Amino acid sequence: VAGVQEAVSVLMNASASRRVLLGIGDGADTNPETARAQLAELRKKAEAARIELIAVHYANDGLEGDPALLRVL
Repeated sequence: VAGVQEAVSVLMNASASRRVLLGIGDGADTNPETARAQLAELRKKAEAARIELIAVHYANDGLEGDPALLRVL
């Protein structure tokens, strides 16, 4: 969540004609319910700033993340 928050802040100050945030993750978080709410707020903030969000779920044996967490973006 902290990385997405930082990226949204940086992109909000960018003067590019197109701003895109590509997030790649396994969906693992120490507190998924809190992360879900925080990511939903960041999505709203990004949409208001016209920042495109793309989330990619990375799965591998041994990684037990929740891909639904990335769908919030």
